[in-house]
Amino acid sequence: MGMALASAVLPLVTVDDSGQAPYPPLPLVIPWRPVTLFAVATAVAISAVVLALARLLSRVDLVRVLRAGEDR
Repeated sequence: MGMALASAVLPLVTVDDSGQAPYPPLPLVIPWRPVTLFAVATAVAISAVVLALARLLSRVDLVRVLRAGEDR
């Protein structure tokens, strides 16, 4: 998302010393390998957290937890 936003905004706000668009225009270089690795690592981390929390919460007796303070 950041690369898409940068490629849309940077050509509009980048000017040379006279206020004109620079020539040649800015090159758009996207490092696909680090972007892909970061996206995969983020997806794996989020999946691991969700899986761990789902397993942890499936073992909790919800009725007992919700009624924990009723006897006061």
